[in-house]
Amino acid sequence: MFTNAIPKNLYPLLSDYAKILIPSFITYLVTRYSLNRPHKYAIREKQFTLVYLPLHRLTKQTFSDNNYKKNISVYMKNISVYMKKVDRLIYKNYQFVFPKTLKLFEYLKEDIKKGQRNIYHLSNFEYQIESDYEKLKRELGYPTNSFLDFFKRLNFIDKVLYTLLLLLTVLGIYCLVDSIRLFLNGNIIDFIFSLVMECLIFFIAYIFSYSMRH
Repeated sequence: MFTNAIPKNLYPLLSDYAKILIPSFITYLVTRYSLNRPHKYAIREKQFTLVYLPLHRLTKQTFSDNNYKKNISVYMKNISVYMKKVDRLIYKNYQFVFPKTLKLFEYLKEDIKKGQRNIYHLSNFEYQIESDYEKLKRELGYPTNSFLDFFKRLNFIDKVLYTLLLLLTVLGIYCLVDSIRLFLNGNIIDFIFSLVMECLIFFIAYIFSYSMRH
């Protein structure tokens, strides 16, 4: 479909470039992934062990009884002690804390400074800790609930993002298979455009994935 837009005398040249550049690019991606994976795994392990496992335990212990949400004096007492412990934990391991966690924690700190009880901010922070804790467990291979149970606990926005990410991933895999088919059939020009489309889809999927973490 794209071949009519390019002069036929350029086909051999583009074909030669494609045969050289595309395998080189794939090799680069595979090598980069192989080298970065151990480093990222080590960071995830520290995030889980030093930050999100202690945060998850502390949050569950402090707010296991929901009656604090109805009693402002109990709330202010619990939240003040909780915030001091969380602040020390984050200060010691700041480089391993997700930006979204830091942002939600700052909202809570502002509430405490003003002497306000904002259940919405606290609920968001609790949810984020639980969500990051479960995601890190899953990535590191620790025992965890099924993905269906995990998905059910997500809020509406995260459910939409996960659904879009899944659809984009399926579409990207389809484009990848189609690109291989075009390459094997010798349709180099269509193959190049299909590969560009595939890269665009996976890039958009990466943006969604990044926004879900941050």
